[in-house]
Amino acid sequence: MLRGRMPNTPIVVCRENVTTWWCEVFGGPAGSTERLGGYPAMLAHHRDLGISADQRFRFASLMSLAADDADLPSDPEFRAVLVGYLEWGTRLAMYNSQPGTDVVEQAPAPRWGWGVAPPYQPWNPDAENAAGRSWPRRPRPGGRGLEGHGRAGPPRPDHR
Repeated sequence: MLRGRMPNTPIVVCRENVTTWWCEVFGGPAGSTERLGGYPAMLAHHRDLGISADQRFRFASLMSLAADDADLPSDPEFRAVLVGYLEWGTRLAMYNSQPGTDVVEQAPAPRWGWGVAPPYQPWNPDAENAAGRSWPRRPRPGGRGLEGHGRAGPPRPDHR
């Protein structure tokens, strides 16, 4: 998928750069920002590529399959937020890739977050009653990224 888009860059470099970007987006080390130029560099790689709707969909679908391969959580709440983020990110990349598009030049690397649907927490009435509560509790927003499955990240950056 990447080979035809960046013919002068070795595929292993493309794969490493894309992986570094997504690791940062999902709350890992800021390698894309620190070593690869962050958002402005990512934007430069997408400029004038003319990503088609089919290519965008294929990339988002492959990322969803990669989540399966990586044994990421499969509960509906997690997958809905993950796929929602992939849809947002790939649609923004497709928009930014069109020739002549007016894009936001400077922005931080976006961070994935829970959005409006925290992860499913099975209700354990025995534990809730022992704690003096009788309603299901959800985790409080706090951290960011995947490292705290169940925590919200910062809001998404503005985009056009």
